[in-house]
Amino acid sequence: MKSKILVGVLVVALMLACTVAGGLGFLLWQQRQAAQVPVTPLVAVEQAVANEEPAAPPEEPAAADDAADLADAEPVEAAKGPAFVYEYLPAHSKAMRTVENFSRDMDVLRKLNEVNALDGVLMLPGPLRVLTAECEAINAYYVPDRREIVLCYEMINYLVELGVQLHTDQNGQSDTSQAARFLLANLRFMLLHEVGHALVHQLELNVTGREEDAVDQLATTLMLTLIDPDESEGDVASNLDMAGRFFLVNTSEAGYGLAHYAGEHSLGEQRYFNLMCMLYGADPGRYLRVVTSGRLPEARALRCPEESKRITRSWSRTLVPHFAPRYQRTGEEAQQIHAEAVQRRRQNTPAPYRQ
Repeated sequence: MKSKILVGVLVVALMLACTVAGGLGFLLWQQRQAAQVPVTPLVAVEQAVANEEPAAPPEEPAAADDAADLADAEPVEAAKGPAFVYEYLPAHSKAMRTVENFSRDMDVLRKLNEVNALDGVLMLPGPLRVLTAECEAINAYYVPDRREIVLCYEMINYLVELGVQLHTDQNGQSDTSQAARFLLANLRFMLLHEVGHALVHQLELNVTGREEDAVDQLATTLMLTLIDPDESEGDVASNLDMAGRFFLVNTSEAGYGLAHYAGEHSLGEQRYFNLMCMLYGADPGRYLRVVTSGRLPEARALRCPEESKRITRSWSRTLVPHFAPRYQRTGEEAQQIHAEAVQRRRQNTPAPYRQ
């Protein structure tokens, strides 16, 4: 009953606090503005299959009289990569059916900005399926054999409850707007983490270190660089801070044993500070409060600008060769697009005075 009430409250908060993902960040946003077409929802399974239509038979060579018409014809648009497939699988228990209905009603999978921004951008060997399902465990994971990312209803429910808990004051008043942001910020990071595993597997990427650390770095890099023009840099910092808080909450209060140290994931505290380091290092002047507030020790902060730059550059060089033809850009073009996106994001930053 408790979960049902919390989910119901967050439905309204999510509608007020969150915007629908805008495709491939700023670049796709620009393309839509130029074309002046409405944003359409991402395709479902049937549409993904429909996109795989067989090629039409080749036409006969054009006659000489048609040469002028051919010269004036619109150029063929470059190809996209395989579209992602989003699906909400039915839950079986009564409690998780409530979470399933919440997920479907809010279309949560299409509110994960950075995940949606990657849809069709990379030349994967086939569609990547992103599913919600009942798992009997609080989890999110990638299934290599099926090329599926699974977000468990139990994880969504846990994040709902945790977000409300973290944003309830001493008088018992809950800030459901912040709880909704906490939910989506963490889902965005978690699903990007699992997308990282999918890319390593499907594109056969080289990872010279622990894969879990590498895909944490990729998730952070994408949240810092895939520009949504409707978000400010303060929103970006807040999203990453909320994702980091999840790591701190889910640490062992009883201390750590051999099983913790032997795990494939870094300890929660380490994942938190690594994330804060990348955030601060991305723009030390703008994110100085990450250090002054005590969220990042000064000794670590000194190395973060170079560390963040190196990680971002490495992942960019790793992924760019796998971009679909439609999204391939020269270094100069990419730099210009990024600069324009950063400028627009900064325009969204609230003024430091009343207006």
